[in-house]
Amino acid sequence: MPDRKRKRKKTRPGKWLLERVVVPFLLKILESLVSILSPAAIKRLAFWIGDLLYRLPFFNPQVAKTQWMEVMGEKDEKVVNHKIRQVFRHFALSFMEVILLKKKGARVLEDLVEEVKGEKFLKEALAQGRGVILLTAHLGNWEILGAWLGNRDYPTATLVRSPSVPAVRQLMEELRSVMKLETVERTNLLPVRSILQEGKILGVLADQYVPGGVVCDFLGRETPSPATPAVFHLRLGSPIIPAFIVRQGEEMKHQITFLPPLDWSLATSSRENIARGTTICNQILGEFILRYPEQWNWLHRRWRD
Repeated sequence: MPDRKRKRKKTRPGKWLLERVVVPFLLKILESLVSILSPAAIKRLAFWIGDLLYRLPFFNPQVAKTQWMEVMGEKDEKVVNHKIRQVFRHFALSFMEVILLKKKGARVLEDLVEEVKGEKFLKEALAQGRGVILLTAHLGNWEILGAWLGNRDYPTATLVRSPSVPAVRQLMEELRSVMKLETVERTNLLPVRSILQEGKILGVLADQYVPGGVVCDFLGRETPSPATPAVFHLRLGSPIIPAFIVRQGEEMKHQITFLPPLDWSLATSSRENIARGTTICNQILGEFILRYPEQWNWLHRRWRD
């Protein structure tokens, strides 16, 4: 038999150069700038970056536009373009805020977090001693929510998917370390039980597509959704506390809101109970996303028919 040639994984020099050279260089520049710029100047720079990224085909804004039109019912292309441009600006400013947190630490949190509502719901849930499942979304600047929890000495771990770009991954790891946050990879849920049994908070961003998840309504369309909050609530009795952080206007000011624990009527079927719980979680997430649509991650392909 003829020898089979081993298939070599194709290298992409452009991608390697971008991730290993260009991104670290740009991050160093941004870190230097946020150390000396005023908040107003940081915002102007972030909006300029957001407008630039919006125009780059690499980020494929068409996915965001299509999903916005389907969910929000908006057909005017000019309006949709304006809204998605606002989304890019918001996330560019959020990233600048993350860099600011990493550089200056907890002392900037008081300036970034303007108001906190419903903290009593979190405290009451933690007092039960069964841990808390903190239900949230890629809405607002969720990294500031985690930083605020860590800075207030709430024992918190969060489910994450580490960024593929090494420099960005290092930035996020350093930030979470400074803010005393544990991280658990979404692909490995083994530590979750012990985290909750130790009475800690488990942060779950439950708004993204999950292959094999519970198929239920999310923003008006059926799609696989993360069942993690419902599963661990039913197994361990850990309260599910919805929590959201939203930007106030276009400023570097945020409001954190904690809601009462979620509950739902139980059926005899475990599968049905998980489906009901996941549906309730989606309803709460959807309500806040529709209130602040310019602050949600429309770039993620949430519906994959």
